Amino acid sequence: MSQQINLFNPSLLKRKDYFSALNLLVLLALSLFIVVLGFVYTRAQVNTAKMNSEQAANKLTTLTNQVNSLREAHAARLKNPALAQELAAIESSLLRRHQIAQILQNSQFGNTDGYSSYLSAFARQIPQNLWITGFTLEGAGYDLILNGRTLQGELVPLYVTQLKRESIMQGKTFSTLQMERPMLPVPAAVSAADPKKLPEPAPYLEFQLHSTGMAEKADKEKTAGAKTP
Repeated sequence: MSQQINLFNPSLLKRKDYFSALNLLVLLALSLFIVVLGFVYTRAQVNTAKMNSEQAANKLTTLTNQVNSLREAHAARLKNPALAQELAAIESSLLRRHQIAQILQNSQFGNTDGYSSYLSAFARQIPQNLWITGFTLEGAGYDLILNGRTLQGELVPLYVTQLKRESIMQGKTFSTLQMERPMLPVPAAVSAADPKKLPEPAPYLEFQLHSTGMAEKADKEKTAGAKTP
């Protein structure tokens, strides 16, 4: 009969100490390395995001400056005094023509039998680039003062010649012609920005025609009538 004897004694085995000082030191070093690596990676990401944000801000600033420059250039174009004055003159001319048409249509001018003929004659014979800014009939309608503006000085004699075709203007001659190029005032906004800015000449001429021929004829007729028994 055989018998087996167990000679193995677990207590005699060499045990591994996982929590030894060396292992703890290695674990601590590994943890520190991971923390440092994570910090470096996070810092790099933050720097990249900051750089992208600065580039976007610079682009936005550049675009904003370009938009402001274009807006200022466009505003300067719109604020050109000569163009603004010319546009205002054209609009004023159109408005006056419309008012004349309304007056003739509605008979609101008082003595329309005497005045409407003049208004119609002025409107029919007026050439392009010349417009009437006002007129005055003095006395019994024999003295006529005609005010206007034109882009070309030679249009005024042409207008006078064409007016002679009208029956209402027969016998009338314009004895006085005054013509000058006015100076445009400097707008307040431009004057504040540039105090040395000087007034500029207008792109048009102002003229005044004065007729007194019929006044003498009327005086002669009155004198002749007074002498008739």
